[in-house]
Amino acid sequence: MSKQLNNIIAMNPSAQLYYQRALKAFDRQQMDKGITYLKRGISLAWNNQDYYYGQIQLALMYQHAGRFEESIELIEELIREQKSTYPDLYYFQAVNLSYLNRFEEALTYLEEFQYILDQNSFLDSQYQEEAERMVEMINQQL
Repeated sequence: MSKQLNNIIAMNPSAQLYYQRALKAFDRQQMDKGITYLKRGISLAWNNQDYYYGQIQLALMYQHAGRFEESIELIEELIREQKSTYPDLYYFQAVNLSYLNRFEEALTYLEEFQYILDQNSFLDSQYQEEAERMVEMINQQL
């Protein structure tokens, strides 16, 4: 008599599940795999918060994969849609532009980033000090 094993694992695909897989792929330096997972997660997002989280992570994954033009394009779209909600987008865009030696454009984004933070005392960013250092470095380049 043969013994059957039921090794079926129930899985409810969700944006969060794929975002977690993308972060694991990122940790393993598997950027293409991470990008695929993020796109799948975005397609499963049920609300704006999950959708924008995925989009931002995708832009950052593009950046870390050296796909700066794709990151720039996606961040531009996100800025148009959510500029006051996610000021860090301006910082991320400045980083993209600086990798492409587009320092004047990067400086413009850094200034906008700092302006938004200055105007909204309730906003805080972990990138604020880094942005200040970037401004100094860019000014030395120009």
